[in-house]
Amino acid sequence: MGIGIVRAPGRTVLLAEMAGERVGLLAFSLNPNLYHAGDGCLIEDLYVRPAWRGRGVGKALVAHVMAEAARQGWAEVSVSTDQNNRATLSLYRGMDLVEEYVLLEKHFPGA
Repeated sequence: MGIGIVRAPGRTVLLAEMAGERVGLLAFSLNPNLYHAGDGCLIEDLYVRPAWRGRGVGKALVAHVMAEAARQGWAEVSVSTDQNNRATLSLYRGMDLVEEYVLLEKHFPGA
């Protein structure tokens, strides 16, 4: 599997390719983290095409971010997902991410 990188101001997108086909992506941003006095990485989006789920694509993308975090000395990697998304929760927990905070949201009509 190949992983391509697309950078834009404030955001990086990793593209996973298998046999010339784009099969998944992970988008993240780096933000100053005052609590840890270093950069914090926020995984904003992780998507794997349905036919490729369960084949290690998501894990490879998250592993790439974790390796970059260790190499660059980022303070933390954070992500949120729906509390009922068992497969994704299992993936993240298997990559040593732990629940530390509660995320509260308010959704607005038309947004």
